[in-house]
Amino acid sequence: MYERIGFTHEIGTKARTCLEWEGLFAGKPVAGATIIARDDRGAITSVRLHHRPFDQVVAFAEAISRRLG
Repeated sequence: MYERIGFTHEIGTKARTCLEWEGLFAGKPVAGATIIARDDRGAITSVRLHHRPFDQVVAFAEAISRRLG
């Protein structure tokens, strides 16, 4: 759904990785972080996705809602 997205920083341990990213959605800048948590075997247990700015969060949610019907 993004017109452009790129990862700008990565930090982490075996249990958790944080990926910072920037991109373009609906012609406007968007940025955020994705946090991936893993168990002892390395399997993903959760993914947290954080967007900014707020108006882009709302626009992204509306676009997903339209796609899902």
